Amino acid sequence: MQGKAHRADGTGRAFAYALAVHAFAIALLVISFHLPVKSTLYAFHTMRQPIVAQLVNSQALAQARERVKAAEMAQQAQAQAALRARAEAQQQKRVAERKAAAQERAAAQEVARARALAAQHAADLALQKKRQQLLKRQEAQRLRRAIDRKRRIAQLQRELSVHQQRARAAADRRHAEQALARQLAAEANERKQALDSAEQAVANRYLARIRRQVSLNWVRPPGTAKDLECVVQVRLLSQGDVISARIVNSSGDPVFDRSVQVAVYRASPLPLPSDPALAARFHKITFTFKPEH
Repeated sequence: MQGKAHRADGTGRAFAYALAVHAFAIALLVISFHLPVKSTLYAFHTMRQPIVAQLVNSQALAQARERVKAAEMAQQAQAQAALRARAEAQQQKRVAERKAAAQERAAAQEVARARALAAQHAADLALQKKRQQLLKRQEAQRLRRAIDRKRRIAQLQRELSVHQQRARAAADRRHAEQALARQLAAEANERKQALDSAEQAVANRYLARIRRQVSLNWVRPPGTAKDLECVVQVRLLSQGDVISARIVNSSGDPVFDRSVQVAVYRASPLPLPSDPALAARFHKITFTFKPEH
């Protein structure tokens, strides 16, 4: 659009210049035609001057036209040169603009590539940082788990040690209690044996006294053999009174057995120990009666 405007401007100026040249030539002709009228003497002086003037004017007009044409051609040449110069300038400008645009695009692409590389680098750094943080967290978790595992193992070992100590202490207590129980049982057995021995000795003494007292109250039946004996079971009250006398092993002679029963009843109350626990053993006694005479 600018080139077309420049070309139209140059053509207009050439046309205006041509019109001005034509107007100047016409003005010269008019002046040349008015000169004879103003000077009659000159007109009468020579008759060939109008013809010469006309020839001169024709030549001048032709020359003027040639000059106008030459000027127009020069103007056109200048206009064309100017147009070519402007076209070349516009072409150079367009080339420069295209080159600048290309450079700008290249620079923009380079900036975009640089930004993309920077963004990729930043993303890589961020990813690497996240990976490092993840590795650190995993390592911290692993360390915490290891510490917790060690603590649990130590706690279990302490609990096991305490349990073992308690178990050993309980075992020791059981052993001690068993040993004490055995000792107490042995002592109790010894005491019981001693008591039984003492009680048995006392019982034997009282049993001998009972036999003797029964013997003192026994009367031999006439005609009985001297080597007879029987086993009698006697039930007594707490004061030694006889409740019953039963022959559990007969002598073979009913008369002898009956005499023994009578002797037991006659000997009542029988002598008993003063100790109630020991006297309780005599609530039911069994002894062999064998006459001493």
